[in-house]
Amino acid sequence: FECETDYRIFNHLNIYVFSRLMWDTGRDYQEILADYYQKMYGAAAATMQEFFQTLEHHWLIDCFNNEVMTMAGPKANPPTEYQIWNEIYSPAEISRIAALLTKAETQVATEPEALKRVRFMRAQMWQPVEQGAEDYIRKTQAVDKWTAVLHTVPAGEKIVIDGAGTDVAWQSAAEVELLALGKDAVEVHTKVKMLQDADNFYFLFWCEEPKTELMLSQEREYDDPMVWSDNAIEIHLDIRGERQDEYQFMVNSQGVITDLHNRIATLTNDYSFNAQAEAKSIIMEGVAWQTEVRIPKSSFPPLRADGRVIANFTRHRALLQEKVHLYYAWSPYALTFGDLANFGTLIPAAEEEKNLLADGNFTYTGSGKIRPDEWFFWGKKFTRDTEIFRTAGASLKLEHEDASLVYKLPFLKPFTQYRLSFFVRLADIVSSETRGGFYVRIDQGDGNVQYLPDPGYTGTLKWQRLEKVFTTGSLQPRTYTPYIHFCQRKSSGTSWIDAVQLVELGPAPDKK
Repeated sequence: FECETDYRIFNHLNIYVFSRLMWDTGRDYQEILADYYQKMYGAAAATMQEFFQTLEHHWLIDCFNNEVMTMAGPKANPPTEYQIWNEIYSPAEISRIAALLTKAETQVATEPEALKRVRFMRAQMWQPVEQGAEDYIRKTQAVDKWTAVLHTVPAGEKIVIDGAGTDVAWQSAAEVELLALGKDAVEVHTKVKMLQDADNFYFLFWCEEPKTELMLSQEREYDDPMVWSDNAIEIHLDIRGERQDEYQFMVNSQGVITDLHNRIATLTNDYSFNAQAEAKSIIMEGVAWQTEVRIPKSSFPPLRADGRVIANFTRHRALLQEKVHLYYAWSPYALTFGDLANFGTLIPAAEEEKNLLADGNFTYTGSGKIRPDEWFFWGKKFTRDTEIFRTAGASLKLEHEDASLVYKLPFLKPFTQYRLSFFVRLADIVSSETRGGFYVRIDQGDGNVQYLPDPGYTGTLKWQRLEKVFTTGSLQPRTYTPYIHFCQRKSSGTSWIDAVQLVELGPAPDKK
């Protein structure tokens, strides 16, 4: 019969009790459960009962007992990821439940069959929860590092909202690219620039569109809630930084604005919010459409003291009678446009770290080497991929055995700490050697060599950020120039590299 889940073990107790009651509808279900725990877990019966009752309480009471009243009637309001892993399955609660299972294993140490069952339930029902908690921590760390710099409009410059984006001030703005939501490769590019001054936030969207004649967009009134269904962009700002409410701005390719205030706790969308924002869109036939937006800061509560703003940028690409990928977003961790817990962060210029590597985002489009005397290749050549990338619209792709990418580091200082980070994606990497696969070699030129990862990666891997902090020695005697070497050693398959960054952290800890 129907199980309601593709992981049947989650429902095994329900199925067991239901089956027993079908044979004797007069039996007390508590008696059935007591008999189950005793026969399944022996001396650990009470402990395992507490384990299962804990899971049931968290599921039925903590996860699905919160209902809010909306204009459409009552609606379930399940907990956010933050609430699940910080309040329901907090680190302390995970430790407590794990200790219950350890206690149960000890209690049935002399009962082989019961011990097998306890360990089976631990592996099948509890370890997925522990893995979920680990994945959440890893993703949260990645989300915290997903940032873009919010520069200030240079003194003496100003921005005129005309859609053209030709004001000199825009040259000082950081630029990000949107990724295809739920898909690896983009079909079109979307670039976003952002700036601020004392009174306003400014945003400039450039949306590639070779079929501008098919764009679906209507002349609408201000605050029309259906603007999202047009060919449109959206700006999502969490001013307080608590990831509990956001201000959403939608602008279609006609320049029509809808703004609202969304609150997660009450599932409300407040269209009465009016930021007095200004937008202008222009269409470049057969190439792209572009929109420029100004949002007054006076419409928000006070900004955070550290100047940070939680944010996401999205695009809905709607064409008339044309099937295309619809949704694009800046944060790769957000599962939906409103997934506030996984938005990125706009940081003030003071927090920007200096990348010692030129063009770590591979934006250079010249021929041959990426940049003379900087990025170059040994062995098989790499290619530049403008459809699959992580940050600025391009990645480097290694797709041959022994394909490599090298950057020389003559500027390394002795007894200094550095952090190397980058994103990597793998597809079907198979190595013929023990020390093969994908890795980066950090060679200080004096015999000091480190690898990341170690051993090298094989197989298939979604985009993942890797990071390694290393400390230089005396750098003497130096027989050759230090370098980093991205390598697909003795391996078939394909690897992608993006957002390579080398940051100087300061003197070695023992030299401070």
